[in-house]
Amino acid sequence: DDIYLMRKDSIAKEGEYGLGNQVFKDFRALGYLDNLKKAYKDVRSSELTLEKLSLREDTRNKLMSKSKQSQKGMQRFKRRVKSRVANSVKQYNSIDMNKLFKQDILTVDINVKGETNDYTVKISFGGFLQLLRDQIEKQEGKLDLKAVTRALVNGFNRDDVYIHCSCPDWKYRFNYFATKNQINSGEAENRPSDITNPNDALGSACKHVLLVLSNTSWIIKVGATIYNYINYMQKHYQKLYADIIYPAVYGKEYEEPVQLDIFDDNELATDTDTIDKSNKFAVDNSRFQKGNDKGIRFASKNSDQISIEDNGESDAGTLDDEVDEQE
Repeated sequence: DDIYLMRKDSIAKEGEYGLGNQVFKDFRALGYLDNLKKAYKDVRSSELTLEKLSLREDTRNKLMSKSKQSQKGMQRFKRRVKSRVANSVKQYNSIDMNKLFKQDILTVDINVKGETNDYTVKISFGGFLQLLRDQIEKQEGKLDLKAVTRALVNGFNRDDVYIHCSCPDWKYRFNYFATKNQINSGEAENRPSDITNPNDALGSACKHVLLVLSNTSWIIKVGATIYNYINYMQKHYQKLYADIIYPAVYGKEYEEPVQLDIFDDNELATDTDTIDKSNKFAVDNSRFQKGNDKGIRFASKNSDQISIEDNGESDAGTLDDEVDEQE
């Protein structure tokens, strides 16, 4: 970046034959710039795995199947329906948008109302951006809520996921093996569960994680949050939208003139306050009906707990009516 900036400043001040531009051309001719780009790409690639480790991930289907294979695991799987996931878009305002749009890793904190307490399930998976580009291409270049939601469903179905929960059952029975098997999206646990789960025979996760793995209601809310954020950044932070979000979403450079701001930098504002503003921006623009802003809302036990079948593109089609309702 410094070398390119040196060239730009040199041309602006001294013209084509300025010293900075000549140095830049010499660096380019000697292959230094290509070497720098390759080195940078290699370093970034090594950092893009979650927790900066080379992890062995697991698919959503495999994680649920593991729980169904044991008696205790099956009991947890059946009891998952007694819990409920957060049902307000506002409750999905802790997404790291820099990690999403720069590294293509989606990490979501999902509030779950359990039988005895409220807990947070953390789900992570990658590959969303390419799937979103595929959906946009199928819709002849149109980005809308359906495209975002379908890409999320396909990514959640096809790609590997990391899991974690804040409940005691996870902490004392599953966290160690999730860490050992390298599928942990939260704090690692290196102390073996010799008493509570010595042989890893209780399934893959607690009932709260199994609930999140087996329903789509939270995906629709996350899709709305991401879609609202994209629109908000396009409207209020054009430079960041043009430099980061647009290339990530469409797979090409932004070509239109951009309104600059004195506060422009290279980091997306990804705090909960900004995401809340983006959701409010969507409400004010009549994209969604006004929701309950006084606290956590949870899906009812009999609705919104919709299973995702593992058959690729057809899964997304089952979301049409629900997404229409959101729009």
